[in-house]
Amino acid sequence: MIGKYYEIIPYADGLDLQKTYHRKVLEGKEDTLLLMQHPNVYTLGRRGKDSDILVDAKKLSSLKIETYHTDRGGEVTYHGPGQIIAYPIINLKKLGIEHDSFASEREIVLNKEVESVVKKLKKNNFIYMGKIKAPKSEDEKKWTEREQLLFKSTDFGDDKDLALQKADNSWSYFAGDIAYHE
Repeated sequence: MIGKYYEIIPYADGLDLQKTYHRKVLEGKEDTLLLMQHPNVYTLGRRGKDSDILVDAKKLSSLKIETYHTDRGGEVTYHGPGQIIAYPIINLKKLGIEHDSFASEREIVLNKEVESVVKKLKKNNFIYMGKIKAPKSEDEKKWTEREQLLFKSTDFGDDKDLALQKADNSWSYFAGDIAYHE
C-alpha cells in the first residue's frame, strides 16, 4: 500500500485526488492511503441539508468556513486544520471481501422498515417521548430542548438516550441503523 500525505488542501481538491486514486486502483494499481487536512469546511452528504449546520451562512462566511455538497452518504461532517483525515482507497476483492448486498438508508426509510422496527420497539417498551439535555460540548443557552421520540439506550449502558427523529421529524441515523440491523 502506498501512503501519501498532502497537508492542508481544499476539500474539492482532496476529493479529486480520491477519484484519481480510485481509478488507479480499479486499473490494478497499488492500494493507496491518502492523508490530508482541509481548511475549515462542512461537507453535506446526500441526506444533509443546509439547515443541519447550526450556524447561519453569513457567520460561516465571516469565519471563512466553506460548505461543500457531496454524493457520499450521511448528513454533515466538519473538517478543519489539525484534523488529519485518512481516505483509504483499497481494492477489497484483493482482501477477499465482496459486497453482494447493499442497503440504502433512503430505501430503508421509504420501504417503511424504520416505522416497522419503531412499532416493535414501542411494543417492547424501548422507546418513549422525552427531551434530551444539552450535550456537554453545547452551550446550554443555545440548546433547545424539544419533545422527541427517544430510544432507551441508557438501559443498555449509554450515558443518555438516543433520538430516533430529528427536529424536522425525519428519522435519525440511529433509527436507520436499528432498522438495518433488525
